[in-house]
This record gives sequence, structure tokens and C-alpha cells, in this order.
Amino acid sequence: MAATTPPQQRYAEGANYSIELEGVLAVCRVRSRRDLTMEEGARLVSEKVALFRKLAAGASAGMLFDLSAAPAVIGPKTQEALGKMLGVWQLARKPIALVSGPNAMQQLQLRRLAASFAESVAVFESEPAARDWLRTHGA
Repeated sequence: MAATTPPQQRYAEGANYSIELEGVLAVCRVRSRRDLTMEEGARLVSEKVALFRKLAAGASAGMLFDLSAAPAVIGPKTQEALGKMLGVWQLARKPIALVSGPNAMQQLQLRRLAASFAESVAVFESEPAARDWLRTHGA
């Protein structure tokens, strides 16, 4: 029998992201917004870092971090911020699954970043595969 997804509860929303709670699973979806300035983008990244800290320290058992609609290639500052976001989940000893888009460069960047976090972070090309992995890792 297939697993059912619990009802979603909106946790937070910004100009380029949303975070939903599905039971004990947090789901963050990031989308590309070409109209945002670098300053706005930096502020949104800071928001997400703070929200990830709260979620990882709280009742959430894991995170599905969907970057499939995010910009395909990320710069060094964004990579650093993603590292902080992943790091809070690693410190909490909770799994985080990254979902990449079809762009090979994005997949490569995310896999390289995830490799520094051992077993607490994994990269997937589909949301169902990410959800399956999270289930097997306690989320």
C-alpha cells in the first residue's frame, strides 16, 4: 500500500520560497525569481537559514528541500548559505533530501555540496525518490 502524504500546513512563505509542514516532515520549495535584486535574494537566504534552524531544532523529523524550480546554477554566496542550511539539519542529526532540477550543473553542485554532510543529506532528481529516502531515514 502506498504511503499517503499528511495534510499540509503553511509554515512560512517568502518572495521565492514556501515552507509547508506535512506531519513531522518540513517541505521547502524554492523557485527562480529573475526580478529579485541581489539584496532581496540575500535577505531571503537569511530568512531561510533562520527558519531551517527553528525547524531542525523543533519537532520536524526531516526536510525535503525542493530546488528543482530554483536557478540552475548558484554562485559562491548561495553555496555558502546552502551549506549553512544543510549544516543545521546535520547538527540536529535529522535527514534532509535535496531535489534538483534536470540541469546537470545544478545536480553536480548539489551533489558536491551534499557530499560534505555524509549520510544526513542526499540529492535526488525526483520528489518521490526523495520522500522514500526520508521515510527510510526516520522522517
